[in-house]
Amino acid sequence: MIAWDREEPTALDELYHCNSKHSPTQIAFVNARTKRQRERTLHDLYEDARERYKTYTAAACVVLPPPGAELEMSVGRAIQTRRSQRTFSQDAVSVAALGELLRYGYGTHERENGTPTRAVPSGGGLYPLDVYVLQRPGGQLAEGVYHYHVGRHVLQYVRPRCTESDLRSASIYPDLVASAALVLAVVADMPRVRIKYGERAYRLALLEAGYVGQSVYLVANALRLGAVALDGFYDDRVHALLGLDGVAQISLMMIAIGHPDA
Repeated sequence: MIAWDREEPTALDELYHCNSKHSPTQIAFVNARTKRQRERTLHDLYEDARERYKTYTAAACVVLPPPGAELEMSVGRAIQTRRSQRTFSQDAVSVAALGELLRYGYGTHERENGTPTRAVPSGGGLYPLDVYVLQRPGGQLAEGVYHYHVGRHVLQYVRPRCTESDLRSASIYPDLVASAALVLAVVADMPRVRIKYGERAYRLALLEAGYVGQSVYLVANALRLGAVALDGFYDDRVHALLGLDGVAQISLMMIAIGHPDA
């Protein structure tokens, strides 16, 4: 229990955790007061959310290769040998390997009841995350910022500039991100999940980002690539690089990807 009368200020995480708790009384009150309106809203929301993906309509696209051979490393082996990689060689990551990382990290797979299944669980099936690729010069992709369009399994070319200097200035670990072949940015569209879950939405977005991060780690390991998830970034600089407002759409995590440095 929080000691509200203590002299030191209450931490923000404690306030948020308490404000976003579920309780039988709170849920019963909300349901009794707004049950019919809530049901209509949720019905419309789910209908709208079916196969809905963020898209940049005017963007040029890079078509990712179709799925290749099944990953050879067993799940058990991938988990046991998963490590954060903090030093990388200068070798570029192939577009095919990047496609596998994205497909298994957050992509769609078989269809179930008419709706594509996804690689990770999501609160209410709302899938509020987007993955961006930050490609510095020298990769197989042209330099720039790309958005992964999940439904079409393509990269949308959002911004033409993503220099080593841009990556360095956006990160608390400049040498690390500058040495990576590319960097993934995991972004949450908060209104999309907040409409159902209210204050609890932030918890669910963070959980989902964690699922994506672990999937990317395991697939990178199976592809003999290195990965490291990073919270050490300057939010506003990342948002400027991605062209996001930093309020409704927020960066949750960055993942540096590359070939391990021998």
